[in-house]
Amino acid sequence: MSPRFLLDEHISPKVAGILRNSGFDAAAVAGSPRARRADPDLLADAVREGRILVTYNTADFEPLLQAVVKDHRRIPGLIFVSAAIPTSDPGRLARALARLAGRLAKGEVTAMYGLFLSD
Repeated sequence: MSPRFLLDEHISPKVAGILRNSGFDAAAVAGSPRARRADPDLLADAVREGRILVTYNTADFEPLLQAVVKDHRRIPGLIFVSAAIPTSDPGRLARALARLAGRLAKGEVTAMYGLFLSD
């Protein structure tokens, strides 16, 4: 089964559009009613919807992930995007996520405990 993504508000909605045009299920926070929601609420939305949250915001989401792991809760996952993939290049991020989606679908990797995407 192909992973479903929720892209944090610092990620262009263009990335979600590129992924959807390639057959992936991707939703963007930016430009949606979820914009400006607190990070714990976004993570809760992702869990409720069975989506992997994709973010550049390691500083805020890493502690949230640690709390989830400590409490033995299961989540679809978190993908931390490296600054080596600039936010100004939505195509590059979409391609990297599409490649990762293939590996996730095959069970080669899991994002449940956090995954670092560097291209």
